[in-house]
Amino acid sequence: MLTIVGGGPGEPGMLTQSALTALERAQIIFAEPAARQALDDRADLLIKVEGRLSDAPLNGTFPFAEHEAAWLVPNSPALYPGVRQFLKSLGPRELEFVGMISGLPETV
Repeated sequence: MLTIVGGGPGEPGMLTQSALTALERAQIIFAEPAARQALDDRADLLIKVEGRLSDAPLNGTFPFAEHEAAWLVPNSPALYPGVRQFLKSLGPRELEFVGMISGLPETV
């Protein structure tokens, strides 16, 4: 399962409880640079960060059916342009393994 997690305004302590739960459950975390600082006070989560999802070597496969992964994006997934593009690239079977957790908007 790949959970796309909204990192809120990117400040430590501003992640929602649902976002923290998804990040703690993930075996691998992909983090966009603008959201990564939300993890600055969480060394236990930072060690799971593997870079950006766009840098992941997917090689035409969708590995998230078998592994728990999270993709941390700034603000809310619905507002991050890369999420829409990524979701459009997936087929119906792959979409079954994708979930989203909204984040606090930057204006908070």
